[in-house]
Amino acid sequence: MATGSTVETSQGASDEPPKVTKAPTDSQEPRSSGRRRVRQGGPATESKPNWEQGSGKSSSESEGDKPVMWIVGGSLLGLNVVAVGAWLMFGNNDKTPTSVADPSEEWQPAVSALVPEEKDELSEEEKKEKQEIQKNLDRGNDVLAQADEVVKKFLNVTKVEDFESVVRHPEVTMPKIKAWYEKHPLEPTPVKQVGYGGRVTVKGNMASLALQMEDYTIRQVAMVKGDDGYRVDWESWVAWTEMPWDELFEKRPVEPQTVFVRCSLDTYYNRYFRDDSKWVAIKMTNPGSDRTLYGYADRDDPTLMRLLADVGGHSSAAVLKIRYPEEAVAGDQVIITEHVLNGWVAPEDTEPEE
Repeated sequence: MATGSTVETSQGASDEPPKVTKAPTDSQEPRSSGRRRVRQGGPATESKPNWEQGSGKSSSESEGDKPVMWIVGGSLLGLNVVAVGAWLMFGNNDKTPTSVADPSEEWQPAVSALVPEEKDELSEEEKKEKQEIQKNLDRGNDVLAQADEVVKKFLNVTKVEDFESVVRHPEVTMPKIKAWYEKHPLEPTPVKQVGYGGRVTVKGNMASLALQMEDYTIRQVAMVKGDDGYRVDWESWVAWTEMPWDELFEKRPVEPQTVFVRCSLDTYYNRYFRDDSKWVAIKMTNPGSDRTLYGYADRDDPTLMRLLADVGGHSSAAVLKIRYPEEAVAGDQVIITEHVLNGWVAPEDTEPEE
């Protein structure tokens, strides 16, 4: 019988070289221990070598795994090569124009683009403008210094006669004040700050100051400078009306009455004033009341058309004269007979309204 060789491996240890054992030939008898070996797992013709039993694979399958291992290994090696190449490529491009890795290499505007050039000398127009601004600042500070004491004294008056030293045109104003406080309470009006926020407006001999009241509301007080210094314009402070505002609705006087109002154009045409081709409707309010009057100006009166130009499309302050028509059927509709003043403070060269 021909001789042969058998390769033995242990399971899972394919790295060790197989051991070769010579099978006995016909002329050699194997040593016997007296024990008989019995093969398990079927007939001898179906038996397999130990390495095939351990792996459960045929020799052809084992050989097929080797190319797969080479492919996987080659792929990993290829990926590493690609990664190294990418790193080299991007790493060397850090200094491209779009890179911000080094802030010192970023584009910076020229200093002249950020800082305007300083002129050695101002033009004559700029000098005048600068002088005018400084003049107004100085004037505002001067007005505030003069007005502070007068305003505080005015707001803390408890007797009618004490108004005489702090109000404008006392010879005309004092009779109005006495009549006013016969129907209105006279109480001190505490103020926290005169010229609140530096708000001082000066126009000629007239000045307007913002006041922060004790309840933190903000009011404006108008003052006019005369021979004896700045004095308070009392009429504009109380929004004076010749007849108390609420009495107008009840008494409906047919004689003209002076009123301080805020007015705006309106579209309310009714009763005696239903013809909008003859009348212009104007809505009027007074700070001392929440009741509204509707005044009607004759379109054919050119002096009243100036009122329309002053009112425009917004609410504005004005001093007007109004009256009720004969046998008036409504308490909230009156005729506007005169546009006395645009605003509530008359210039010093204007004759005071008696």
